[in-house]
Amino acid sequence: MVVYSAADAPIAWVSALFIAPHFAFGLALLLATLWKKVWIRGMSGRVGLVVQSMAGALFFILASTSIVSGVQQTIECRAAAATQQGTALEGPIVVSERFTKPGYSYIRFSVEGHALRTETVGLSGDCGYLQPLGKSVRINEGEKVRVLALGTKVLAMERIK
Repeated sequence: MVVYSAADAPIAWVSALFIAPHFAFGLALLLATLWKKVWIRGMSGRVGLVVQSMAGALFFILASTSIVSGVQQTIECRAAAATQQGTALEGPIVVSERFTKPGYSYIRFSVEGHALRTETVGLSGDCGYLQPLGKSVRINEGEKVRVLALGTKVLAMERIK
């Protein structure tokens, strides 16, 4: 029984919705700078424009990079899962670390000695904007599974009875 597959995993829209305001804010700062409107008060016009343009560029570049990276990883994982690329592993799950913090957590585990990691609460999974394995499946110590992995990313998981 397949319990998770990146090929048909839903998109985690929270990731894109979290990044979108940062992207929009950076773009707004850059456009305001272009129109020579200073939003930063208490500075002279030129210094304010320089500071504002640098802040806008920083927000815009970081958000753009994050969006492109997330989309690229999503496409890569979906394609790899659909064509069954990756390493096939079979055996019991050995959990090495469970990390939990408010708003973010992950589990490091291994199957056949191959180290894997999944986010369980974070904004997105290791596969870009795909819903992470940890949100879909409970990972239990000692449970026998068949896993398709691409590096440390889990592309598909199947429980073995």
